Amino acid sequence: MNKKQFIFLDLDGVVSSTRKVIMNLSKEKPRRGVQKRYNSLNTWIDDDAVYLLAWTLNSKLPDAKVVIISSWRGTESAVDISDIFARHGLASDRIIVPPLVPAQSKEEEIREIMRAGDIKPKEMAILDDNIEVGNLSDRVVKTNSASGLTVPDAHAVETLLNG
Repeated sequence: MNKKQFIFLDLDGVVSSTRKVIMNLSKEKPRRGVQKRYNSLNTWIDDDAVYLLAWTLNSKLPDAKVVIISSWRGTESAVDISDIFARHGLASDRIIVPPLVPAQSKEEEIREIMRAGDIKPKEMAILDDNIEVGNLSDRVVKTNSASGLTVPDAHAVETLLNG
C-alpha cells in the first residue's frame, strides 16, 4: 500500500548552503574583462545535500513526493529544478513544482496546496531554514543555512513521515 507523504522543500538553506556557495565561488577563476554572473544552479546547489535527500527518499521514503516551495521558482524553470534531483537519481515524477504566487506567504501557499491535495499534517514534513507556519510548526525540520541538509535533518524528516 502506498503512503501519502509530502516533503515541502525550500531550496535555499537546505540544498543550497552558504558553505557550498563559498566553496564554489572560491574555485571560480576571474578572467580579465569578463564580468561573471553567479546565477548558475551549479554554483548554488550543494550536490551532497541533494544526494542525501534523494538517498533518503529512494531508500526510506519511497512513496514521498517533494513539493518545491522555494522563491527560486521565480527565476528557475520547473524543468531545471527537477533536473537538480534527477542528476542524483530521484525520478522527476516525484518532484512537484507549483507556480510561484508572489503575494502568498509560504504558510499560505503550503496550506493552499494541502487543501487542494487533501493533505493532512501527518502526511507532510517541511524542510526549510527559515519558516513560520503556525500550528504546523511540529512538521518543520529546520536546517542550518550555513551547512544545509544534514544526516540528522534527513533522519528527522523520515521520522516525521514514517513515525
